[in-house]
Amino acid sequence: MKKQLTIEFEEFEALNELCEKDYELVMEARQALQSSYSPYSKFRVGSAVRFQDGEIVKGSNQENVAYPSGMCAERVALFAAGNDAKQRKIAAIAIAAMKDGCFVAAKPCGACLQTMLETEKRAKASLTILIALGEDKFAKVEGVKNLMPFAFTDF
Repeated sequence: MKKQLTIEFEEFEALNELCEKDYELVMEARQALQSSYSPYSKFRVGSAVRFQDGEIVKGSNQENVAYPSGMCAERVALFAAGNDAKQRKIAAIAIAAMKDGCFVAAKPCGACLQTMLETEKRAKASLTILIALGEDKFAKVEGVKNLMPFAFTDF
């Protein structure tokens, strides 16, 4: 039996097309780029997580010469938020990246997507995921399943 998966997302051609709270989250993710420690890849990634109450927690990628001991920006932000959550639910995450001083696409890796899926499970709610597709272009995805349909789940 042949089956087909469909991925649903919104695409924004310019930052000013985002709603105010999504714009703010993207700007916080861009600000998080400043704390990136990426001397090996030179690929800086920043992430910002927003709780349902509006508070924002940021993270950036942290590399280590003993690869793969580093950590992606998304997981840094999610783990920091999870550590501070006190039963609050995470509503959204934004990701931004730079290479050679230019904004570039920032798509989460499988480990980060799996961590986002666990975050959804804990919150019993889908995450809004804002992914940079370049300097001003963004994709808005509702729920990790749209990016990782065959994730590890409790069967």
